[in-house]
Amino acid sequence: MAFFLSTGGAEGQSASCDCGSTPGTVTGLELQWNGVTTESFHDALAMLTPLGCSLKRLKLEGNRLAGYLPGTALALFRNVTRPGLSSNRLTGPVPQQLGTLPLLRVLDLTKNDLSGPVPKDLCLYNRSSPSRLIGLMLSSNRLNGTSDVPYCGALVNLDIGNNMFESFGNFTGWRSLQIMRWNNQTQIKSQPILPSMVDSEPLVDWSAASSGLTGPIPAFVAAMTALGAVNLGRNQLTGTLPSDLFINAGSLVSLNLAVNQLTGTLPPEMALTPSHSYKYQRNLLHGTIPEVFHKFVKPGFEMRLDNNHLFCCGTGTTGSGTSLSYTGVNYSAPRLPSFLRQSTLKKHMLLEPEFAALEDSAGLSVPVAQWGAMR
Repeated sequence: MAFFLSTGGAEGQSASCDCGSTPGTVTGLELQWNGVTTESFHDALAMLTPLGCSLKRLKLEGNRLAGYLPGTALALFRNVTRPGLSSNRLTGPVPQQLGTLPLLRVLDLTKNDLSGPVPKDLCLYNRSSPSRLIGLMLSSNRLNGTSDVPYCGALVNLDIGNNMFESFGNFTGWRSLQIMRWNNQTQIKSQPILPSMVDSEPLVDWSAASSGLTGPIPAFVAAMTALGAVNLGRNQLTGTLPSDLFINAGSLVSLNLAVNQLTGTLPPEMALTPSHSYKYQRNLLHGTIPEVFHKFVKPGFEMRLDNNHLFCCGTGTTGSGTSLSYTGVNYSAPRLPSFLRQSTLKKHMLLEPEFAALEDSAGLSVPVAQWGAMR
């Protein structure tokens, strides 16, 4: 618990506010992760209204604050830049009055029980000047509707994952975004990746897993050369892995495309990136593991390729997707790429249930567990 007192007037930039603030007034209140409990956050906040002009730091995250989020009361704290209210039990909609806070820089309301749409005027305090809001974190609530938040072009961090949005918003012109997370949207059934969703070349962290994305990985993604971590797993993406995605990806360290419907072969251009994690399991990829992947054989690197159609020795394919099959086998081809070998370490592996059932159905002596590993 911490209180901060002003000893010589306001510190730094302040909004105009006529409430008779004098030296010695509290400028900061930090009660985060203290087990503070209230059934009416509105009533608790009302007790702090005498500090409306002086309070600059309000940190209440990680408590048990309940009740609806009172927009009118919060709007009285004109000089608060980052109200800390995450990880509580707040309910109701996100108040549109928060957009009237002239110095608001970061709004973090994650891990509450908020519902309804995102207010359209969170960044409209003053239409004649750019918004000051650089961080908007609303994940792990029950927000719905569209994720549109107009006029928020200054945002650097947008996290709206784990909600119930029915469609994605239009983020055209948001050229400052470095972190965008809208993963786990259970109500979005299917939607392709559109340029209006990701319109920021400085984007570093992009997560849209389990968000109903369909269609191929579009070409404009390859132009986002600052990407470092991308998670598009558990969607319905189709088509091949575009080689252009890796040619200019000098910052890419993690790419998760697991549990989609991607086809084609593994592009050798993957070896051009500094990545330490590729996850492609449960797709429809075929072919062999390129020899240039030897650069990835180093401590800490992870590549998941299980549950695809990869094969060491196929000489041709027919069909596609789930109906793909190899037309021939080159029995002289190595079973593993030259940079891999069988490991002396043993890992316990269970057989598929249908094989384990053979012992009962046909009287065969089939072990239900075997040993083996590869590295």
